[in-house]
Order: sequence, then C-alpha cells, then structure tokens
Amino acid sequence: MKWDEKKKLVRQNRIFKRNLRKIVINHDINEVCVIFPYNQKNLLVPNYKFWSKIKESMNTNSFLICSPNALVKARPKISSDRYLITANEMVLRYWEEIQSYIDATKVRSIIIVSSDLNVPRIERDFSIVFQEHKYQFNIEYKIIVVPSSFWKTIYKIREAMVF
Repeated sequence: MKWDEKKKLVRQNRIFKRNLRKIVINHDINEVCVIFPYNQKNLLVPNYKFWSKIKESMNTNSFLICSPNALVKARPKISSDRYLITANEMVLRYWEEIQSYIDATKVRSIIIVSSDLNVPRIERDFSIVFQEHKYQFNIEYKIIVVPSSFWKTIYKIREAMVF
C-alpha cells in the first residue's frame, strides 16, 4: 500500500471514530438527515439559505450527515455535535459509512436531501447497502431541482451510462 493511501485510511478512521463518539453521546437520536450535494460542476452548492432550511426541518432528536463537499460555500448553523462530516463522498461508500452510524443509534427515520440528478443512484446504492438490514426505515426525500444547463445534461448522460 502506498504512503498516501495509508495516510488517507488513517484520516478516514480518525473521522469515523470522532463521528461515532458524537453518536454515543447523543442517545436520543431517532432521525437522520442525509445531504447529497456533490458539487458536480457547481450544479448544487449548499449556501446559507440551504442550511437554514435544513435546520428548520430538523427536529430535536435528529442528526445531520453530510460530505465535506457540501461545506464548500457555507457550514450549517447547527451545533457541531449534531452533525457529522463523513470521510467518504462516493455514494456507495457514503451509504456504507452512514450504515455504521445508523447501526450505533435507534434511527428509524431517514430524510434524504438531494438534487434531482442523484436520486436514482442514491436509491440504488441505499438498497445495496441496506438490503440485509434488520430494520425498516421511514424514508422521506427532499428533492432540489437543478435548473437545466449544459452540465446538467452531461451529468444526466453520465449517470444513465453508469446506471
């Protein structure tokens, strides 16, 4: 294994442990809000308005999970012990990491916030990761429609080929 890969694994492990500590401290978590903006060609870049809407929709027993990519423009104005910044950004790995956090809690409700571009991939990868999970979840989607553009068309074509 290369040195850079070892450093990345150590960093990811450190992030994962820090996030698990946050979860252990908050025993009353029963809902998780998962943000899926991946910043492809700036198609969806969460700003302060985006985060304030998310904060308003969260209840007191909920957690926010997002990738570092979602924090490019602004950070959520939520207590740092109420949100997790993940180590992984690829959708399948992202769900695998989230599954570990969910397994450490009593979460039964998942709110997925995503652009209209990512929904098919999110659903596919969610079903792969949670196919043998022993719990049924109440899943709610909050879809953000990205305006038509050249990059949105390119991204849709790419997603269709990947799918």
